Amino acid sequence: MSKEIAEVIEEHGKAVNEFKTRAEGRLERIEGKLASVDSAIMELAQKAEGFRGMPDGKKTRPLDELKSSPELQAFAKNRSVKSVNVPINGSLVEIKAVVGDVAGSGNDLYNVEPQRDSRLANNPMRRLSVFDVLPRLQVSSNSFQYNALDQYTNAAAYQTQEGAEKAQGNLPTELVTAPIVTIAHYIKLSEQVLDDAPALTQQVSTLLRYGVLAKASAEIIAGATVGKIQGLATQATQHQVPGTMALADAIGSAATALDVEGWNADTVIIHPNDLFAIRSERTTDDGYVASGWVGGNEQTIWGLRAVSDPSVTEGEPLVLDSSQVAILDRMDARVEFGRSGDDMINNLVTALAEARLGLAVFSPSAVKIIGFGSE
Repeated sequence: MSKEIAEVIEEHGKAVNEFKTRAEGRLERIEGKLASVDSAIMELAQKAEGFRGMPDGKKTRPLDELKSSPELQAFAKNRSVKSVNVPINGSLVEIKAVVGDVAGSGNDLYNVEPQRDSRLANNPMRRLSVFDVLPRLQVSSNSFQYNALDQYTNAAAYQTQEGAEKAQGNLPTELVTAPIVTIAHYIKLSEQVLDDAPALTQQVSTLLRYGVLAKASAEIIAGATVGKIQGLATQATQHQVPGTMALADAIGSAATALDVEGWNADTVIIHPNDLFAIRSERTTDDGYVASGWVGGNEQTIWGLRAVSDPSVTEGEPLVLDSSQVAILDRMDARVEFGRSGDDMINNLVTALAEARLGLAVFSPSAVKIIGFGSE
């Protein structure tokens, strides 16, 4: 072999050895990276679903361990719990909840938007019928005076002979002053709440205005404070009836007495329990004496319109000629919103409702209150 050929073969051999060395190094590095990837995959598998090739042949599932945790089960049953620590493979995992699916039947917890009723609940408002049946008279001062002509006796008689003295009558008048009173109340409200719930303004207005009128209605019927509203029951004339007379007949008796005296009885104001007793009264064969519960909405007793109101004392209804009384209307019930005191710095609004009114009973004998006595 020539020297030149031997040199070429030697150079190629060196090149092959260098390539082999570099390839073996690269392969070693690739195997190292594959080992790292395999280790990472195993770690992820252990932390997630696990696999059967682990030591001791056990399959570890952290999700199963989480679901079977007594703390988590107690947490799922009691939605008022804010958070819970659940142990997983020696570590603690904290689970928090803001709003749970309180009404749901599933096991998942998730936020649920509640449905909100925009109305104010639990606010009974019975009809204040006294304002419907009594006349109103506009006034412009803080008191109202009128001449009451009551218990007048007609003295007209024959002149016995020419030149004889004629019969003399009298005019029993009395100057009566009816005060005009203010009935009012207020509440404090958050300005943010009023802004965020626009319907609340109207609801509060209705609530406060009704409260003022309900108090005024009660005073018009039964007020008894000197210097304030003297109610119908306070100024009425007593009508005594036999104790054995049925209440419905006692009302008819009072109406008849008013007619005899010259008044036109048209209204009876009666307690709801008394009105029910009259309408549900039965005959001996178990039929209704009156129309009973099958009657229409219009309520009457002996042709008088019946106003049901709990301000009347049970067993003592009022029978009257409504033309002889008047509600004195100085200022109708109104509601105003404004600020007072520290409302500005406290971000509050004051809602105020008030009314100014009074009652005039021009002829007390035209209003009778029923009383029962012995025969």
